Amino acid sequence: MKIDNKPILSIYWLPSFLKNFGGVEGSRNALEALRSACIEAGFDGIVLLMEERNADSQLIGQMAEIGVDYCYSYTWIGNDTAKHKEMNRQQHQAAAAAGMNMLPMLSVGWEPSSLCPNPGEGWVPVPEYKNMATWFRDDFMPALPETSLGQRMIMIDNWNEFGEGHFIMPSNLAGFGYLDALRDVFTDGGPHEDPVPTGEQKKRFNTLFPRE
Repeated sequence: MKIDNKPILSIYWLPSFLKNFGGVEGSRNALEALRSACIEAGFDGIVLLMEERNADSQLIGQMAEIGVDYCYSYTWIGNDTAKHKEMNRQQHQAAAAAGMNMLPMLSVGWEPSSLCPNPGEGWVPVPEYKNMATWFRDDFMPALPETSLGQRMIMIDNWNEFGEGHFIMPSNLAGFGYLDALRDVFTDGGPHEDPVPTGEQKKRFNTLFPRE
């Protein structure tokens, strides 16, 4: 993926990156070398993203110090869209204070009952998800700095992490509801079909095969 002739690279977790490259200085040198390599390869640089699931000013400050361009959250916990909005606002404030930018995160929530003994709060209902997407489009994204990719790019959580409990892929949870919400808010819409697997196709991926 490239934007403005710059490859997009997402680095998952700051503590591991710092450990792998010997701290702040080593990490900064690694990212500077990466930028130089991209320019030598004919690109106009690189856009570096790094995941931060909260608004931790210390971690975001370190990201800025080593040369990361944008922070973003991989998901938001729970199904309270008011909290999701507030976390986006807090992360924007923390990133701005550190002299860097953030990318908005639109999440269905995280329902980890498949991983944890206690069930979570469930998922964001489709109507609330659509309202939140509209809020991003009309209010939050336009208020970000004009030079920020956040005005024209949003992170969406998550396509098909069924095991971890966050997904927008069509399923028995909401059908095509989440995708239709995104289509209605961020595109011009128009006629379309929602293809679903045939009975024979379902048999193929609903069969469990023992390990040999």
